[in-house]
Amino acid sequence: MKIGEMGSAMKNSWSIVVTAKALPENINIFIEHHLKLNPKEIFLFLDAPDDFDNSQDLVKADSLRIIECTPEFWKSRPHFHMLRYEKGVRPELVEYRQYHNMLHAHSISDAEWLLMMDIDELLYTRSDVGNLLNKYPDNIFSILLMPIEAVYKDDPPVSFKEVFDTDFFKTRKKVNYEYWNKIYDREGIYHKSGFFGHVTGKSFTRVNKEIMQPSCHLNKPLDRDLGYAFIEENMNIMHFESQTLEMFSQKIINRSSKKFNVGFLDEISVKRTNNIISIYKEKGELALLDIYLYMHVFSKEKINKILNDGYILEITDKTTSDYVFDHKIVSFHHSVLVYDHSKDIVIALKEEDISSSIHSIVKIAINKERVDIESKAFLYFEYNYKIEYLCVDRDGKIIIFRSNKAQLLNYFTDNNYFSLSIDNKYITVKPSCEVLFKAEKINKWEQLYKFNFRS
Repeated sequence: MKIGEMGSAMKNSWSIVVTAKALPENINIFIEHHLKLNPKEIFLFLDAPDDFDNSQDLVKADSLRIIECTPEFWKSRPHFHMLRYEKGVRPELVEYRQYHNMLHAHSISDAEWLLMMDIDELLYTRSDVGNLLNKYPDNIFSILLMPIEAVYKDDPPVSFKEVFDTDFFKTRKKVNYEYWNKIYDREGIYHKSGFFGHVTGKSFTRVNKEIMQPSCHLNKPLDRDLGYAFIEENMNIMHFESQTLEMFSQKIINRSSKKFNVGFLDEISVKRTNNIISIYKEKGELALLDIYLYMHVFSKEKINKILNDGYILEITDKTTSDYVFDHKIVSFHHSVLVYDHSKDIVIALKEEDISSSIHSIVKIAINKERVDIESKAFLYFEYNYKIEYLCVDRDGKIIIFRSNKAQLLNYFTDNNYFSLSIDNKYITVKPSCEVLFKAEKINKWEQLYKFNFRS
């Protein structure tokens, strides 16, 4: 069998699902942005279809599927057994309505992947989405995209166009509460290392795999052997959490009067919202302007400082980028893991000894580090525009896995290095270039480091 024959060169198909209670202008910005990224389908569930006037037309597209969530819709739709509300009744909590609509789209989509988003979010990608999804093997259930949160320079946005036109986004690539506490130093304006919206992100879910537990952020698979929550760093969810001052104020007023029911806000967001509600009740709507500007609008000088410190990204083109990066693996000896096509195994070489004619850089994909997720990784390389997955043989050598699935390895990390294991044997890299899974514990030769590189 030729090298690369088992790899996959086909672009993966993908779709988006969104449940929207928003003005047509907002919805059209969402649709127009994502049409440029070429999804197979956009499932738009109108949460309050009676809000629409017939004269207010939405964007038309062959891939757009509009579903009106009328009383008849909720009565007639089949019930998904994993949802915890009464069949045939519109759920009170918006999250439950989102769960249902995502499961509905999941059950009828013709794509391979489904991404659930909110109407105040846009997908940012450094490359073609289908190509980026292509590297994930059949036994990966979900791919997690981390959020970045919009901020505004000098002036607040006054229209939907201005809301979504900002070039500046806070990032939690480096989590540093001490840093952000100096930016947000007012009592009661609680944040999550600078973020006011969600920090989990949003995920692509395999359409042909069963969902055990639905989520707005990260579905859990019914098949426990599937890997999930693998982080794709070449895509992000741009979250325009603040919206306009008018919408920010209305959201606070609605929550103050319990007009809008959100059931699953995190504790920090609840504390901050309750504090802002108290200020609003005491000082009125004018106080909300001051809070909005403090939270979401920075001066040019402040933007530039935070940008230089690495806590803000500047994105001038929200649909393309000039490069894609991956993670290569570097050993304690400063050698790089490569697949040697002449030897058909993985070895470790100094950068200057790597030859593109016979060596392929080994890359690593890792899932989200979280207490409820078992830390896993898989190894792969690209050759002749195809993906090859790697596995550990009976002798501990790393070879090509002749499968469309990947071998999932145990992943261990501290602040500086990581290591991998399988069957209670850790990977070790010798000064002689040999790479084996044979160590009984993690010492220096078992310590690995990952570095971004442009691929």
